Amino acid sequence: MNKKLIYLLMFVFTLGLSFTACGSDDDDDYAKEIAATYNGKIIIPGMTSADGDANSIVLARASENKVNLALNEIVLQGLGSVKNIAVKNVPVTKSGDTYALTSTTETIKIKLGEVEVGATVTVSGTVKAGKLDLIIYVKDITVLPIPDLVITFSGTK
Repeated sequence: MNKKLIYLLMFVFTLGLSFTACGSDDDDDYAKEIAATYNGKIIIPGMTSADGDANSIVLARASENKVNLALNEIVLQGLGSVKNIAVKNVPVTKSGDTYALTSTTETIKIKLGEVEVGATVTVSGTVKAGKLDLIIYVKDITVLPIPDLVITFSGTK
């Protein structure tokens, strides 16, 4: 009889251990969900065509609910190209089916033609149903007298 009781207790304790969870399965990593290359159009008033110029922006997961944003090159009429616009650790939130890229400002080095200059870049935007809508402000461009740039982007995965 004691053996049966011991086996029964061992079975009950084994069942209890098999249903123990190690962590929460409810945690969502929004950065993973939106990380991709988005192809679309960039518009800079007075510097691109009214319909926009084809380009791509990469959102790469940096950490949980944060992405790195990279725009490799923009060709500006009469000024040449701006390269290496990148902002790190942009927070991502979600409301309903819309992901928001929280406004983030970073001072970075960009290449204007072959000259590397400092600039302050602010990004914000949304991703909904695989479509990225983004605004990038490039301000305080050092060294050369270039106006602040307001860049809008709209593209899909």
